Amino acid sequence: MRAASVIGHGQIGARLVRDLLAAGVQTTVMTRSPADVPDAARHVIGDAGRHEDVAAAAAGAEVIFACFHAPYDARRWAAQLPGLERTVLDVAAERGATVVLPESTYGFAGVLAVEGVLRDDAAPAPVEAKGRVRQELLAAREAHPARAVSVLAGDLIGVDAVAATSVVRMMITDPVAAGRRAMVPADPDVAHALTDIGDLAAAMRRAGERPDDVLGGGSHRLLIAPSQAPTLREVLVRAEWVAGGRRRRPLMLPHAALAAAGLFSRTILEVARLKPLWRRPGALMTSTELLDAVPTTSWTDSVAAMVRDGRPAAGSPAAGASDGAGEGPAQASRAS
Repeated sequence: MRAASVIGHGQIGARLVRDLLAAGVQTTVMTRSPADVPDAARHVIGDAGRHEDVAAAAAGAEVIFACFHAPYDARRWAAQLPGLERTVLDVAAERGATVVLPESTYGFAGVLAVEGVLRDDAAPAPVEAKGRVRQELLAAREAHPARAVSVLAGDLIGVDAVAATSVVRMMITDPVAAGRRAMVPADPDVAHALTDIGDLAAAMRRAGERPDDVLGGGSHRLLIAPSQAPTLREVLVRAEWVAGGRRRRPLMLPHAALAAAGLFSRTILEVARLKPLWRRPGALMTSTELLDAVPTTSWTDSVAAMVRDGRPAAGSPAAGASDGAGEGPAQASRAS
């Protein structure tokens, strides 16, 4: 892979850009608005839904990393994401490029609820609207003539994770780092699949480097990135140990409370609808192609990095902020 295009510069896209540049890959980044893109990358402004914009950003690229998303609302996903992905796949097919996309567990929540583990040969089994959108996107990638690799990850953690899109950072590590009470929106004692964004980016880059090996003559393949499955109680204990402050009893949120809060917040409603992912044990089996090629960051190191990154400076307003959490895992729109 000598040249690549990254559509979107959020938490996943930004990490990919840094890693691609470090590997000597000629990298183009497309965003909808000005962004803090490294000087070494070519930066263009465009819309992931406009064919001519994506074509311009993908000029000369062997791989297109599709890292855009839509606000955390199943209705917005259904309205926006199919068209955006179709545009990128169309451009890739015209240019002979491979598309690599991050994928979530949402479309496979039913598999995890029943089996407790997800492998890359599983058929989608959604349990709510967001999962059904993910299922439709996977089917569209499978049917499209463009070559595409979907790289599935668990809930995202690590120093690259941002509170607006990482439940672990928003509800556990950032509050603990600031001396506030953590909130746990799940059964704290069941295994929960987590993926460091650095590991997801490495898995996506590996797929882009060896698409022929990954696809094996097909047009689409689902890979599972290296992940681990600690309990959220273990995550909390680790965060408190790293923070070194007084331990505070976390606020455990039963599903009924989460569902009730969803009457007033669309974001909380969308989280509550994913009950099987939060209340049942769930682990991900790393794809064979990635086992020896992509290292796995210890979740204890990922959590430690998040706590240290989230500590407020002495005297800052955050140091004395009251208990509470943010708006939830809202996603950046399109290629912003």
